[in-house]
Amino acid sequence: MTNIPLPSVFSRRRWVRRVWSPLKINAMKVLIRKVRGAPWKLAGGKVLMQQFSRDKTGWYADIPMWPGPRGACAMVAGADTLLDLLAGEDDCIRLALSFDRAELSHDAGVGQLDLLRPDAYGDGGDYVCTLPRHASFELWLCGVTEFVFGTMPSRIYFERV
Repeated sequence: MTNIPLPSVFSRRRWVRRVWSPLKINAMKVLIRKVRGAPWKLAGGKVLMQQFSRDKTGWYADIPMWPGPRGACAMVAGADTLLDLLAGEDDCIRLALSFDRAELSHDAGVGQLDLLRPDAYGDGGDYVCTLPRHASFELWLCGVTEFVFGTMPSRIYFERV
């Protein structure tokens, strides 16, 4: 038996963007309007300590205030790759997130996400990830990011804590 690559129509990224995103987008917009930037505001708008956990289905952002389903906090389309790089074999990781680089430690472990473009379907945005000692790559952050920060940030700095 040979390995025949599946057409891109079956890719996880395509499924998330074409099927899942339209299903959740209206509910997301209602939630975002009601509690815009709630976790970020609780963090005082400086540094947000965000935990991510991995189980047999993948990575998830652990957001206690999130009123929607856990599946909406799934880290996919490159965000899971970033967490794999940062976490190694660990199934749980905490990141310090900030809009200001000066708020994080000054060691070489600080990465950044820069917004490339808003998502064509209105759910989040495409970012380029820059990590020390790694090649840059693109990833997608869904609209839960807007719930967390109150907006889709143009730049996010992060480090493992």
